[in-house]
Amino acid sequence: MSAGDFVPHTADDVRAMLDVIGAGSIDDLFATVPADLRDPQLDLSAPMSEPEVARHLTSLASRNLPSSGGLSFLGGGLYDHYVPAVVRAMASRGEFATAYTPYQAEASQGTLQYLYEFQTMVAELFGLTAANASLYDAGTGLVEAVNLAAMRREARRVLVAPGVNPRYVRVLRTYAGGLGIDVEVLPENDLGCEAGAIAEAARDEYVLAVVVQQPNRYGLLEEVREIGRAAADVEAKLIAVCDPVSLGVLEPPGAWGAQIALAEGQAVGNPVAFGGQCVGLFATDESFVRHMPGRLVGETVDAEGRRGYVLTLQAREQHIRREKAGSNICTNQSLFALMVTVQLSWLGPQGLRHVAEVSASLAHLAAARIAAETPFEVASERPFLRELPLRGPKPAAEVLAELRARGIWAGPACDDEIFTLAFTERRTASDVDALVDALKEIGK
Repeated sequence: MSAGDFVPHTADDVRAMLDVIGAGSIDDLFATVPADLRDPQLDLSAPMSEPEVARHLTSLASRNLPSSGGLSFLGGGLYDHYVPAVVRAMASRGEFATAYTPYQAEASQGTLQYLYEFQTMVAELFGLTAANASLYDAGTGLVEAVNLAAMRREARRVLVAPGVNPRYVRVLRTYAGGLGIDVEVLPENDLGCEAGAIAEAARDEYVLAVVVQQPNRYGLLEEVREIGRAAADVEAKLIAVCDPVSLGVLEPPGAWGAQIALAEGQAVGNPVAFGGQCVGLFATDESFVRHMPGRLVGETVDAEGRRGYVLTLQAREQHIRREKAGSNICTNQSLFALMVTVQLSWLGPQGLRHVAEVSASLAHLAAARIAAETPFEVASERPFLRELPLRGPKPAAEVLAELRARGIWAGPACDDEIFTLAFTERRTASDVDALVDALKEIGK
């Protein structure tokens, strides 16, 4: 028996396929790939023993610099909030570690219950009717939001406020072509969006949805009520990208007209972890619940009146007819959603508000001192919460590199001139002192 015995295609099958395609051989199918990439000459080192491999990989890993190794003011969607010990302790319990995913509801009541609690908290946080059991991250959440809106309207044009995180927009563009959707980023005004730009853009063609982020990519607050009214005026669905911590003090998106809302949940109960660990929060109003992507857990009672939890909805093609499927998303971030659930339970509404207020007060303290004591300035007149854009006498990338050399992580750079600083409850007044002193030196 040879390896070929495990390949289901016979030589005749392959020949028939090539005839239909119009190719002379299997190699012809890869002709567009440069020859040096098809058969590269790799300069591999000599073989290593297991201890040598372990030592080599440890050396490579040590080149990564964790945010905990410096003073972190990093933002742009991922934030260095404190994760209390209770989160890890609860999420690491054996009952959660061994519970199977909710395909077999009778074997995973505990998993279903915490997902139900998670959904309840997210829906309340967003001020909307229902939330799902989580998505992969905010970027894919935005794709699912647009796809959900597209199921209800013929229009195929989405207007994106310029303050939406560009990483999320890139993910949306990747999927949008396959969905037949045109993604148009609106013009920027003072690092934000003007509601009038929506009416202007919708003058000649119907709009499927308007996407706005609050606070926006610069940390600035948008006039979301006006944007919501402008979206309603052109009969477009309003999709809100949120920061869950900011919702401790800001109005929920449901209050200013959003029908669909999503957020990156990392900041609630999850460490930064080299760019992760991400979990998408997703909620809608009642009109979209039936087609919500992913899973929706519900509460019920059994024949004996005992409370139980069930998968109320799985609107994906594995479970229902493909043409009626709202999404092909196959799973959810259960562990990270559990950590969000524990963190929100531990904080409560007042605790979440306190975290947001402390973060905001530090950001405003830093902004005032930077403006008064350094050559840097806040790059917009718009109000901000806990993240702000700075502009100074040197290019943004150069400033960030000089800060890193001093053990201070900041950014990201928004363009050649502007970079952001983010503040959380983990920072202190002495941390602000160190930041201001560094910016004084860099700005000389």
